[in-house]
Amino acid sequence: MDLQDIFISNLKIIRKGKRITQEKLAELCDTDTSYIGQIETRKRFPSVSFIERIAAALEVEPYQLFKDEFAESEE
Repeated sequence: MDLQDIFISNLKIIRKGKRITQEKLAELCDTDTSYIGQIETRKRFPSVSFIERIAAALEVEPYQLFKDEFAESEE
């Protein structure tokens, strides 16, 4: 699994674990729902500053979105 796959997997795991919908995450990040969907389907990848916004919205440290251990638990 590459770093982008790990990020996407962790984003989904953490978001769903906190019972946050894509719509709610988009609202918290001040963006469109479609952008969150595009990230989660690997069509787009966020900038570093947007990754910080996602992390803040999910109430995690940005590095946690890149940790391999979360992604492994989904497999």
